[in-house]
Amino acid sequence: MKKSRLASWMVPFAFVVQSAVQSSEGRADSFMSKCPDIASCAKFVSELLGQQYVYDNDVKGMINATANTEITRENAELLWTLLFNTNGYARVPLGQPHSYQIVRQRDARDLNLPVIKGGPQMREADIPANWDLFTLIYKTQFPENVEELARMLRSFMPANSRIIPNLLSGSLLVTDTGMNLRKVVGLLKETDLKPTPELKKKWAERERNRESEMKRPRPSGGEGAGPGGPPPSGPGAAKPPGA
Repeated sequence: MKKSRLASWMVPFAFVVQSAVQSSEGRADSFMSKCPDIASCAKFVSELLGQQYVYDNDVKGMINATANTEITRENAELLWTLLFNTNGYARVPLGQPHSYQIVRQRDARDLNLPVIKGGPQMREADIPANWDLFTLIYKTQFPENVEELARMLRSFMPANSRIIPNLLSGSLLVTDTGMNLRKVVGLLKETDLKPTPELKKKWAERERNRESEMKRPRPSGGEGAGPGGPPPSGPGAAKPPGA
């Protein structure tokens, strides 16, 4: 009788221990088990979200995560796009719903990226919270600011992003990930202010100095040229040894 009670108590205990061990080693629905690399993750996400992906055999990469990081329908877009962004890739829409091509980020910037338009009234939440590439067209409140805003933003953006001030429309064209563009919008809302007359004067003076520097003649001459230019030539010129 005692043995029977002991056995009945040990069965659930053994189940709890086994479950704890499995949890510590990684669950079946963990991010690492479903997405050990880009190819495996593409297969899993395509089935989970009903999406389609095309990519060549050179698309490879992985990312590490703790065992308790799960991938679900709610966070799949965030984790999936983070995986290929970390490895230098991006997904680009193919022209039909839920279909994408995975390409290098340096190539994706010149392809048909989704465009987001906005201005001072837009919110950070208007931009998707993932690591896809987008082109933001931001209509500034004060068009005379576009060049200064572009110069300021470059200090906060990664090297592979792109920002172009459009003087004709008073807009900024920014290509970056959704997560970074959220930061850009927050910065623009705080810095797109009416410039003071003193600030405009300072900008104009700096522009004049820049133009003067560009027009200044630069020294010319190739290897062996002295302060006055290339070596002299002609009947009176010194001949090299053995000539």
